[in-house]
Amino acid sequence: MDEIALLVDQTYRHFQQRFPDSNVEDLTPIVGMREDWEFNLPSTPGLIYHVQLTNGLFVLRTLPSKNLRFDMSLINEKPEDYPSLRLIENGESKIFEKLKFFVVEDFCLAEVIHHQVNNRRFPINEESLCNISDPGFSWWYTKREGGFQISFNLSHNEDHDCLKMGPLGDQKVAIKQFEYFFNLIEHLELEIEFHSDFTKFSFFGNDDFILKELIDFFEFGLIGESLKHLFKLLAKGNKDHASLESLWYYFQELSAIRKFWIQIQKEIA
Repeated sequence: MDEIALLVDQTYRHFQQRFPDSNVEDLTPIVGMREDWEFNLPSTPGLIYHVQLTNGLFVLRTLPSKNLRFDMSLINEKPEDYPSLRLIENGESKIFEKLKFFVVEDFCLAEVIHHQVNNRRFPINEESLCNISDPGFSWWYTKREGGFQISFNLSHNEDHDCLKMGPLGDQKVAIKQFEYFFNLIEHLELEIEFHSDFTKFSFFGNDDFILKELIDFFEFGLIGESLKHLFKLLAKGNKDHASLESLWYYFQELSAIRKFWIQIQKEIA
């Protein structure tokens, strides 16, 4: 088993151990092998995609959808009407085997993921390519004593025994949002510290409540009930509702991209 496959396997095994009774949606796409496969699809917003693998790289062809069942049925019937998905190159058939989907709660989240990954070429073994001149595209998660660290590229990570989180977005936006988040929770007298520079940020402390919520968020893209309640608490004592709403939606965006990337890693492993 290669390093990426091992990381994915460990992530899923850890997920099952910590959330054995979780009702979080299955991260594996439901792709049928029969001609009536579309009837098993959800009529929900999501992202339709096609993974193209070639020479150590993969390209994601994506399409946001307001109704997965409806749109995937149309695509399966007339794939030539959707050239951006690249489903019929070289006269290939069995369209329904290539089509995959990822469910989201809000169509806007599908558009966020689409904007982040569509038509981008990603190396399968990114770890072997990262250096100062080519730092890569992923964020990297590393557990530390009493907390964790998020690095924006592997070349600036002190410890390569870390988890690849995928292309989660702009690092300047991340630093700004998490600094704001820390400033909000700092007034709640939680025992937690936040440190950041232009290459990474970290959370440390003795407050198991907030650290566990943040660890589950970054490792699995999960927004737990406790984190939701925390935002509700912040809303009661914060007059800047616009900034708080923006922060909450930023958490949702990162959650969606992280879950999607876990699904992609499982497919290419």
